[in-house]
Amino acid sequence: LPERFTLEKYLEDVAASSQSRSNCDWNMNVCSEQIWEGEYSTMRQYGADAILIQKFRAYGNRVIVPAEADIFVVPYAHSSDCRRYDRACWGDCPCATETAEALLNWLPHMTESNKHRHLFLLTGDTKNHAAVLRSQSLYVSLGNGEPDLPGVTNIVIPPPNTEPEYQPSALASVDWMRPRQISVFMNVGLVSEVRRAVFALLDSAKSVGGLPVEVHKIEGHRDFTIGPQDVWRKYRNSYFCPILEGDEPFQKRFFDVVLSGCIP
Repeated sequence: LPERFTLEKYLEDVAASSQSRSNCDWNMNVCSEQIWEGEYSTMRQYGADAILIQKFRAYGNRVIVPAEADIFVVPYAHSSDCRRYDRACWGDCPCATETAEALLNWLPHMTESNKHRHLFLLTGDTKNHAAVLRSQSLYVSLGNGEPDLPGVTNIVIPPPNTEPEYQPSALASVDWMRPRQISVFMNVGLVSEVRRAVFALLDSAKSVGGLPVEVHKIEGHRDFTIGPQDVWRKYRNSYFCPILEGDEPFQKRFFDVVLSGCIP
């Protein structure tokens, strides 16, 4: 791609920002996030496009001649561009729509006959991406908050997870049947009546089956009362982790608790 569309250009823009970041980069490497840094840590959850671009670049069956391609992967990190933590924009991503339109006008191998085989990386919730890309035939996303468009194949993927304990090689050696010390653990923002009701119920129950119940509020949608590493450890040390409806159909914590061996 021309420089303005590349992952490297995006990473340069992030690095040049004066706003605070956590100890982890933008999903380019396995990294244990020590402090939840508000907007930055939140927006990293939409940046699976950076991981997918790296994986497709290293893919062993990648071809150079367009006529030999079954799928054309477009390596533009659109979701990351929309969720750049110093200017995150929602609802059709107006801050990156011009870039998305310019990209579509540039793509040299896209034709009427093969445009349905161009894979776009919209790795956030669908409705918060540029409409010109959302209307393309093939893309990955975290899932939709509205009905899929006719003729569109939306491949749903999980949010990214760069924590070392959650990589495949680490999970392969986990003893999933080992005893755990917490009966129920929940770390959640109280954004709905259901969440508030369940939180009050669990907060009043000190134990279940002889093991403690532990619940924490996420204040203001961003502020953790315990650190991210504590949350991960408690997921891995709990039997049940309630996953309650939120403001979107997908929830990152669902995948996190499953990978932790906690029952959602």
